[in-house]
Amino acid sequence: MAVFLAMCSVYFVLAHADSRRWAFAAGTCAALAVFTKQTVIAGACAIVVWYLIRGEFTLLSSLGAGFSVTLILSMVALVASGNSGYVFNQVANMQAPFFIRNAIINSRILAQTPGVLVALVFVALAASRWRGGSVGGVGLTLLYVATAGVLSASTVGRFGASANHFGELTVALSVCAGLEMHRWLRSTSAEGRLAATVVSIGLLVTLAVFNVGSYRGRVLIPRAKAGAYEAVVKHLREIVPEGDAVAGAYTDLILRSRREVFFSGLSMYLGGPDRVQRVLRDALTRRELGAVVMVGYWDVPGYTRIESIGYSNPEWVATQHYPGPILYVREDLLR
Repeated sequence: MAVFLAMCSVYFVLAHADSRRWAFAAGTCAALAVFTKQTVIAGACAIVVWYLIRGEFTLLSSLGAGFSVTLILSMVALVASGNSGYVFNQVANMQAPFFIRNAIINSRILAQTPGVLVALVFVALAASRWRGGSVGGVGLTLLYVATAGVLSASTVGRFGASANHFGELTVALSVCAGLEMHRWLRSTSAEGRLAATVVSIGLLVTLAVFNVGSYRGRVLIPRAKAGAYEAVVKHLREIVPEGDAVAGAYTDLILRSRREVFFSGLSMYLGGPDRVQRVLRDALTRRELGAVVMVGYWDVPGYTRIESIGYSNPEWVATQHYPGPILYVREDLLR
């Protein structure tokens, strides 16, 4: 949803370049995107830079107005509904430590995504045509790719981050490459048609090769994990009393078991600032939680891992960066 909203904000500016009303709408979508996922802000940054380059300060003010109004109204709604902790959670999450190893693992996943390399070729072709002027929507989409790339690189290595931090970058690549591919396919010259045909064939071959390799990760592993998801729900219902809260990264499983969610976004309570980690440590020390659902193996003092949760094909899951869900239940509930 966050990436869709960000894409909408860029589309509004591309399709209605001189409209203050649509600039306001773009700001609204950008603010909602940030509320949905705080790292999805590249589209808004690209639009700001684009307006500054073109000297469109009136449109820039409309964009800012849409963003600010939506931000203020959303904050008021959060406070009024008793969810003011949202800001604390987001700020704390952004203070999580950065690990080069995590960045490399997630970047490898991006590189193995079908079509990324082909998209980069078209982005390079688009960049070769742009010299700082307004060539259709090329300038804005190139800025979108650049800002998304920089922001993704700065967050993808954080503790608890996954390849979904590249979500907006892949959308930016798709938009920019798609516009450039469309230009090549509509070319009237023989050279343009030949190049478009060769690249299209190369794209199909690349997609076929990548999809064969990604079939296991995208189809087989989720199927192997399906049994584990159902087992977590079953054990939570049978072992954890209804009054006990459960913490974990799999909020959907906790809600399906009809147990109270103590908090989600577990990564910041494991690797964030000490004052945030203390929240989880204190809750575990006082035995306030009936269970914890983890994304990886982690010894939880006073809690026992449920070994009966298995995968139908463990060898497929063993190579994953995140082997969860892994369920830890408070020891006294197992007696």
